[in-house]
Amino acid sequence: MFARFLKNLATVAVSVALTALVLEAVLQFMPVHQGFQSVAVNREQPVFHARPARIVTSSRDWDFFNARDVRVNNVGFRNDQDYTVEGQRPLIAVVGDSYVEALQVDYADSFFARLAADLDGGARVYSFGFSGAPLSQYLIWARYARDTFQADYLVVVVISNDFDESLGVWKRGQGFHHYEACAEADYCLTRVDYEPAVYRPLVEASALGRYLLYNLQILEIGRKIELLLQGSGEGDEPRFVGNVEVEVDPKRLEDSRLAIELFFRDLPAYAGLPPERICFVVDGRVEDETRDVFDESFFGRTRRYFIDRAEAGGYGVIDMRPVFAYRFTRDGERFESERDGHWNELGHAVVAEVLAAFYDDKLASSSP
Repeated sequence: MFARFLKNLATVAVSVALTALVLEAVLQFMPVHQGFQSVAVNREQPVFHARPARIVTSSRDWDFFNARDVRVNNVGFRNDQDYTVEGQRPLIAVVGDSYVEALQVDYADSFFARLAADLDGGARVYSFGFSGAPLSQYLIWARYARDTFQADYLVVVVISNDFDESLGVWKRGQGFHHYEACAEADYCLTRVDYEPAVYRPLVEASALGRYLLYNLQILEIGRKIELLLQGSGEGDEPRFVGNVEVEVDPKRLEDSRLAIELFFRDLPAYAGLPPERICFVVDGRVEDETRDVFDESFFGRTRRYFIDRAEAGGYGVIDMRPVFAYRFTRDGERFESERDGHWNELGHAVVAEVLAAFYDDKLASSSP
């Protein structure tokens, strides 16, 4: 009996191994997503970035949707340009999260590449952004852009989950900076150290491993099942505006406003630029089915608080909501990618258009 069990077990193991080898061989010829391979973040290297000077493949889902090659430049950010401290033209630094990482579009179609082209050589445009980063992390990249590359202007892309996730009680992204409670009832910007997992090189070397981890997102299966099981009856499922729930715990709203205040408290020191050289691009696309609830939604209320605070401080603000609404009413075209809420090529083009108009005046009236 035991010998038969071992024989059957060996048969299963060999079958699984052979299947894995076949899948590995097939997937080697497919555009399987590759991770950026983030480097360690610690006291010696506090700025989150990827392993530099690489070409990686980007795709999503089981069918390799929206596959493309993406360049990681000489300092570890998604950009076709190598960054340099030398240059006679003014430098515009763009910081943000996945909207600046912009894996949904080719580099030439990204708003920062389009902005540089639209300015017709009047300025350099360098981007600094990775998925998952909140406002608190933008401060670190703003300081890095200013200290390392002498950025003359700063553009910050603000989206729906930038606010509460700046506080460590709501999120602690590995390698990112978040606000944590510190001495005397204050909040301090705190680094969450990151060390790449020892198994990552093995996974990255295997097409099957990357397919399971990135395209199928097997580590997220439990959470996805939990979300599917939520809401047993009709109308129980939460509504969303800007990819965040319409209604949230009052503490989350209160903490989001706190994060906004902390961000503006620290921005002058980290950016090293006067308010008139800093511009916020605030997302604001509204799906038809949520248009009537936008203003009272979590995102609607926090973005209004953010915009009011920015304008009161003398910062430039580009509210994309009326821009997108006008263009959608006129042309009927959508601005988000087919399978997620990020900007598609048209969305990036519209953002670049309004930014170019903003900076045409700035660059014409001042010389850094």
